[in-house]
Amino acid sequence: DIADIYNQYGNAKARVQLSTDMNPGQLFMPIHWGDTASSHGKVCRIVSPEVDPISAQPEAKFTPVAIKPWAYTSEAIFLSREPIDTQAFEYWVQRQVNGGYLYYIAQASTDTALIDNIKPLAQVDVDNTRIEFNDNTQQQFRCATMVNGEVNTLYIVAPRLADTDYAWLDNL
Repeated sequence: DIADIYNQYGNAKARVQLSTDMNPGQLFMPIHWGDTASSHGKVCRIVSPEVDPISAQPEAKFTPVAIKPWAYTSEAIFLSREPIDTQAFEYWVQRQVNGGYLYYIAQASTDTALIDNIKPLAQVDVDNTRIEFNDNTQQQFRCATMVNGEVNTLYIVAPRLADTDYAWLDNL
């Protein structure tokens, strides 16, 4: 699930992983996420502007926040050889994988609306191939585009994808 993390200074969104390694009432977020690799992962948006008087370090470890589930209704995994324009998506995270980029995308709109936003990013010309499959049983839409016999883009859209392991996409 994705959480909305907020306070008087701003907000962030992040995937949640519950752990018994953390004390109740505590939250950990990596501080190295920026605007280039995620839409809402920049933790400094919620850190108090107070700084240590000697080191000028922000008081990240003592910043109170509230956390609640973010009500998204569709999500996608998008694999591409080239970076994509992410402006159309409410939530996204990008990471580099072998031969390209892997995006995790979520929106508070229908999966049909998300597909409509993604399709233009996976266009092919006449000489190349587009393969689409709508799996009504699993409520998943899948698409791959092939250029010169190799996967150029691949995406899966569904109401929820978090319960499925997509680690195999790292090595396409």
